[in-house]
Amino acid sequence: MKTRILLAATAACLAAPAAADTLKKVPATLNPAKAYILVEYKLMPNPLAGFPGSRKTMPLTSGLIFARYDPVLGDIRGLGKAKANPVPGKQAAIEPFRNRELAKAEAARLHLIEVEPDTWVVQGFGNTSFSLGSYAFRLEPG
Repeated sequence: MKTRILLAATAACLAAPAAADTLKKVPATLNPAKAYILVEYKLMPNPLAGFPGSRKTMPLTSGLIFARYDPVLGDIRGLGKAKANPVPGKQAAIEPFRNRELAKAEAARLHLIEVEPDTWVVQGFGNTSFSLGSYAFRLEPG
């Protein structure tokens, strides 16, 4: 998990037309004003794969949830202790999981998420909240 999160902090990748969007194809140009999170999900084997018509792997129905973090106030920007530091305008403080892969392999999926440059934290996975601690990382533009 730690390796995947460190990979996720890869900020200088590819661009897309909209903020906080999971890319579905490699864009032709880079957007130097945005930052990017690269996530690889390893698919779990399906214990019922031996039955006729069953998949080899479990479907990817949930994933990492990222949030913009205020390290000084110690909370998600605009929420709780960091309510005084909201994100600007119509930007989102939280980037939920979207099942739109950039690349597929037999046992893995690769997702590239375009976000605003900021300090980000892994807020949770699926229905799990990492309220007792998580990994925070700074994403720079470009």
